[in-house]
Amino acid sequence: MRVLGLDSQELPLQWKARTRELSSPRVLRCPTDRRPSATTWDGLASTNISFFLALGVSDPGPQTRLAGDRNLTTNGVPVAAGLFCLTEPVHLGWSLSEMHRGRGNSVFADGSVQARAEWILAPPADGPALRFLVP
Repeated sequence: MRVLGLDSQELPLQWKARTRELSSPRVLRCPTDRRPSATTWDGLASTNISFFLALGVSDPGPQTRLAGDRNLTTNGVPVAAGLFCLTEPVHLGWSLSEMHRGRGNSVFADGSVQARAEWILAPPADGPALRFLVP
């Protein structure tokens, strides 16, 4: 497991690439997030995005995680902002102090959203590491 620092504009650029599918940048902020939302696409920044984004998903199966609440923890330790690369199995959870109080939502390729307190998550045995861009 690695967390790599990225330019603070990388996550907004990844979300801006999806503007055709999104009606407004306001949908990128969870109502339980205390941080302000962006009112324009030009104002979108990592500080007003509530969700991590999976990277490198080329042929997703129905239960492939595409995005989720930003306040991730792994094995009880908060995940720092940046590129999170999962190279080994971990207990993925969400912090108690932020959004949803210890629970989190994940969005899957089949369009479903699932809320849980914890997931056991592992990279595919025959594939690359899972990569999440975390605000």
